[in-house]
Amino acid sequence: MSTLMDLLNNYGYLFLFCSLFIEMLALPVPNELLMSYVGYLAYQGKVNWALAVFFGTLGCIAGVTVTYWLGRHLGAPFFYKYGRYIHIRKEGMDKFSRTFDRYGKFLLLFSSFIPGVRHVIGYMSGITKVSFRAYALFSYSGYFIWVFTFIVFGKLLGPKYALLVTAFKKYFIILMAALAGLVILYYVIRYNLKSIKHWTIVAYKSLFTNFQSRLRLKLLIMGATVVFAVLNSVMFGLTDDFFHQKSVLFNQNWIMIFSAVVSPEWYAFFEKSLFLSHLAAMIGIGGLTCALILLFGKQKKLEMQMFFFTTVGGMLFVTYLPQLIGKLIGSVTASGLQFEPDSRLIMAFVLYGYFIYLLTRYTKNYWLKITVNVLGICLLFTTGLGPLYMQYQLPSDLMTDYILAGIWVSFMIMCLEFWRLILITDRLARSEWERRTQER
Repeated sequence: MSTLMDLLNNYGYLFLFCSLFIEMLALPVPNELLMSYVGYLAYQGKVNWALAVFFGTLGCIAGVTVTYWLGRHLGAPFFYKYGRYIHIRKEGMDKFSRTFDRYGKFLLLFSSFIPGVRHVIGYMSGITKVSFRAYALFSYSGYFIWVFTFIVFGKLLGPKYALLVTAFKKYFIILMAALAGLVILYYVIRYNLKSIKHWTIVAYKSLFTNFQSRLRLKLLIMGATVVFAVLNSVMFGLTDDFFHQKSVLFNQNWIMIFSAVVSPEWYAFFEKSLFLSHLAAMIGIGGLTCALILLFGKQKKLEMQMFFFTTVGGMLFVTYLPQLIGKLIGSVTASGLQFEPDSRLIMAFVLYGYFIYLLTRYTKNYWLKITVNVLGICLLFTTGLGPLYMQYQLPSDLMTDYILAGIWVSFMIMCLEFWRLILITDRLARSEWERRTQER
């Protein structure tokens, strides 16, 4: 972008004309930002904004006129064969014809504001034999409005233009990733619409019809949802407390209580407990979880897939969410207190918590379930108190570790049990349908 601005500074109106002309030939150029910069130069008095609008519009008109006549003379067979190099395909041409029949002149008037459309609409109009008089009248008017809007926008923005450039550079990758995600989502929905409709209906039946059936499973889903919601609320509260320096007093009080309760003789025990958050221990508990699923799982494939998502998704969750929270509240507050949740410790809590949940679910005996949960809670506290005792973490950060792990585990449990309920409902519905078919 800086190179384009340097060329604009050196060659002025000529470069603006050429840049817009090239884009109309289906070559991607960030001309919205470039025209806003021209407006900024007009604000500084370095260019005349009316002449800039004139030459910019002229460049667009020249480009779309060339593409129209290329499309008209080369014809559809040529673009069927070579159109893919400028993102024109047979399906796209057919879709354009239907869209033009529906929206007609309004499409030409506002196509300049739609990235991807303005690059190819000239070719499409020529290929589909749109009247040149109508094409010229509405497309030329549309490009004048487009150029005028961005140049005047840059002129009015004035000194704040630098903020626009900074924001563009900062959020460009995020914007492109979001757009790519939307495109992927569109094609996933488009090519799986039938399956999505089917599973949506099954999900609705699972939750909202015949509530008394599978009541225990539905209550489990509701419980996981409540825990998830409560932990999120607490997380927002902690973030607010940290931002307003309330966690300083919280840390002082809990450090004082912990020092009074735990004697120095416990040093060796807590030093050894640090192993519970090491990679070897997490790999071990992951292996035990897989073995537990293979031995006792009722829906092994589903449970193994969900454990995979818990692990891989958890790695991303515990890596990036604390960073996001840290940016929101500032990595260092005015008091010098740092926000430093431990991603490795959070991941250990996630794996231990998920293992404890599965072990509890597979256990039939009531008292054994209680024993498993008590021992599991002791394991989780021991894993967290080690870093606290060794002064690797502050109490507020340890509390954040527990809450973030709880949020992720409760969310994955909710997803697991909800999908389990959907599969059971779908299986029962298919069985009922097959039974009725046989009776007929």
